[in-house]
Amino acid sequence: MSMSCISRAMQEADVKYFYKEGELQYYLYQNVCYAAQYPLYWAVFQYENGGILEVGPAHCAQCIINCSVGGVVVGPCEKCACHYNYELGPGFDKFRKERTDVIDEDGQIVLSAFEMHLKGVDLNNIGHHYTFDEPVQLDESLELECTELRDRLYESHGDSKVDREGIEGLMQFIKSFTNPDEMRKKIDTALLIQYSQIYNRNWAETEWDWFTGQLNKNEGNEWWFTNEECESIRTSQETIRNMVAETR
Repeated sequence: MSMSCISRAMQEADVKYFYKEGELQYYLYQNVCYAAQYPLYWAVFQYENGGILEVGPAHCAQCIINCSVGGVVVGPCEKCACHYNYELGPGFDKFRKERTDVIDEDGQIVLSAFEMHLKGVDLNNIGHHYTFDEPVQLDESLELECTELRDRLYESHGDSKVDREGIEGLMQFIKSFTNPDEMRKKIDTALLIQYSQIYNRNWAETEWDWFTGQLNKNEGNEWWFTNEECESIRTSQETIRNMVAETR
């Protein structure tokens, strides 16, 4: 699968992301929960191409049984690992232990998943139990600001189901923060997101400074917004601030 096809498939994939403190905890794709560190392109690829060989969590029960931590899949089982070119490690056996004796085609010991995509990950902080321990409760002013942002995004970007799913995912990301200042920074910059950028994505990986009026340049160093457009956006932000201040 080419990178362009992977990118397009990832954008169009029916993925639901779950955050805590603005960090992705896990994602749900085709009724399987994957750890945040499990590459989405592999989840998409194995679902679309793994049916015949029964490869990957969508088609292999052992990947679900042997390789889940906190209710989310962290890697492949020992049978499927080779079909990932061992990019996700040597696989987990029936005792839910990662193999340490797998040799690749070059005669080298396959690196552990904890030396690759799971490097530095605390398995105690992974999965459903970690994400939903204490749902975030917003104060009245923040709830109002979030509602106002959501309404504005729906008005300007919410023409299609894909757009609306992107907006709802964005709002879940913003509401995952417990720091009000951090949440308000995301609310402000969200007003600068272009129409073409509103789609289902992992918002935790977004370069948020890129969306500000001062740093909204693309790789070619060209402005996405004119000075007039930036000023219009800032005026909209100020309107929201004034409206919220009046309700406090």
